[in-house]
Amino acid sequence: MATGFSSRFSRARINKNAGLHRFTWDLRHEGAWDANAARSLQGGAYVSPGQYTVQLTVDGKSFSQSFNVVADPRIKDSGVTLADLKAQEKLSLDIRNLQNTAKQTAEEIKTRRKELDTMIKAGKKVKNAKLENDELGVVLDKLVTADMIYPTPMLIDQLNYLSSMLNQADQRPGKDAYDRYDELNKRLTSVIEEYKKVKKRV
Repeated sequence: MATGFSSRFSRARINKNAGLHRFTWDLRHEGAWDANAARSLQGGAYVSPGQYTVQLTVDGKSFSQSFNVVADPRIKDSGVTLADLKAQEKLSLDIRNLQNTAKQTAEEIKTRRKELDTMIKAGKKVKNAKLENDELGVVLDKLVTADMIYPTPMLIDQLNYLSSMLNQADQRPGKDAYDRYDELNKRLTSVIEEYKKVKKRV
């Protein structure tokens, strides 16, 4: 686990009954969205050291308290600076945003293809429904890895891998990480443009 920063921002609900109640923040940002609710927003990048604010709202009244997140002393001893950690945090969040776009687009396509499959089975506007379904399938195949033995990882899995590699240690991202991000960003932009051009035919 990375030692320099930690948990996701949360709008947690705490028991309002009388007594002590504990909430623990893991010092992570929200992770990438996922269609699986159990995985969605989990495992985000650790926040960088700095000042943060916790806000408690009860019966319409809000109470705020600031606190500091500090780096593990061992990180400073290893030569990693605050600027390095902030650069890592920013790139991690940029990658997460690409993951969100890619995953949500894939889910939109899957939902639409289910609608088209229903139309095709019902014999409604079959020709146009099949054409749109096939065009969407081409786009989806660029986002989602095929369910087969030894598949070539597609965009979503490539983004997931880049995110996991980036956060294995507390350090400034290398040039290769930025180059890979730029490459995947361009590819995703191209896929999104292709998706937008698919005509809704039925």
